[in-house]
Amino acid sequence: TIFNEKGFQAASTLQEGMAFSDIWIVGKYDRAVEKYMPYGGTAIVFSVPHPFQKRKDVRVVEAGTLHIDPSRLDKPRRFANKLRSYEIFACHAASIVAAHRLKRNPSERVDELGPVDPKEIDSWLQDAKDLGFTIPYYAEHKPKVRNERNKVIIIG
Repeated sequence: TIFNEKGFQAASTLQEGMAFSDIWIVGKYDRAVEKYMPYGGTAIVFSVPHPFQKRKDVRVVEAGTLHIDPSRLDKPRRFANKLRSYEIFACHAASIVAAHRLKRNPSERVDELGPVDPKEIDSWLQDAKDLGFTIPYYAEHKPKVRNERNKVIIIG
């Protein structure tokens, strides 16, 4: 499979995952992940909020949100789903971009089911930027200790 070709491995337990890699992709909120994440690791996290609040040694890349300038909204948000005022779920931002694209070209329906066309990603990102969305910036994280392990483990 493509996961094996690219060096991805799956683990049956979090303890088993500790031996594989210090780079984890975390799809679901699970407090146990915080306990088992290797020291100085990197977590690409799609759950909002992420489970690493107490782990300052872990580099957290929050992949489930985008940023938006709240001053660009026509009125303040009343309910932000426990997000900060400048955050929006990436899936919500995608629906706004899809509506924008449909308004611009009504004959071009957007189908969000099935495989992603990599050739379309750049144009979607440009439309998102045009609408005021930004990708969160993350400073480089240099862990104190880095073990030689497989590249990535997927959790959840």
